[in-house]
Amino acid sequence: MSFIHDNEEEDVTSTLPIEGYNVEKYISRGSFGSIYKVRPIHAPTTVQAVKEIRWRSENAIERDTEQKFAEREYAIQQRLSQLDNNGFFLKTYEFRSLDGGFLIFMDFEEGEDLFNKINFVISPAMAKIYFKQLIQALKVVHEHGVIHRDVKTKNILITRADTVKLIDFGLATPYKPDRYLPNYYGTQYCAPPETRSSQLPIRGPPTDVWAAGIVLLSLSTGEHTFWREAKEDQPAYLQWKEKRYSENEVFRKLYHLPANLVDLLEKILCHDPLQRLTLDDILAHEYLSSS
Repeated sequence: MSFIHDNEEEDVTSTLPIEGYNVEKYISRGSFGSIYKVRPIHAPTTVQAVKEIRWRSENAIERDTEQKFAEREYAIQQRLSQLDNNGFFLKTYEFRSLDGGFLIFMDFEEGEDLFNKINFVISPAMAKIYFKQLIQALKVVHEHGVIHRDVKTKNILITRADTVKLIDFGLATPYKPDRYLPNYYGTQYCAPPETRSSQLPIRGPPTDVWAAGIVLLSLSTGEHTFWREAKEDQPAYLQWKEKRYSENEVFRKLYHLPANLVDLLEKILCHDPLQRLTLDDILAHEYLSSS
């Protein structure tokens, strides 16, 4: 299994030449690249974003793998943005392969990632809206034979219009519903228990559902992480699995949440992936279907 850790230092300097564009400012760092706000030299009133993905290895074989990942990210995001009628994804326009790495050009959208937004008070009504839009976005992703594999608050952009955009498809991959995944990539604290156990099957959609459940738990409690990884040797995870909420300072907050929200959380963050709710189940759940 391969996991991304969110404590990597940010590099704010663009090192790849972005021919035909002026770099206006650094925006953020994703799993494998940095995002910059740019303006085309020939159309300076137009604003776009470019993701810079640098080579991570000097090894030719490993670089071939990196190129395949970058090309796949571009192809998936471009396809989803073309098929999407709800604006859940950033329009993606161009891919460039350079000596130092790759560039992916896309729409620039003013907003804030959900990770930072959770640091401030989000009303229960807005939390429900954000989560429902996330599930609807994932439904589009899965319906087109793709799993995201890195759903987390840092990869959810909240626009100024309070709409959700699911971003960073650097770990996304095609999948087939009737097949298990041979391996898993993702952020460690958002990874489901089946990725840490040889006893549980790893299927595509349930891994994204679990990660979406972590997002909902963050929206509901105002916290970002709950356990280092979903393993039974982790005390916090075992408290969650066995519903011993009174023993955990964060989980005690669940006693103050609506019963239907707690019920949904428990059914999404279910240890057994075969018993975990599907995206359709979540959308039909009382928590999201009620006003």
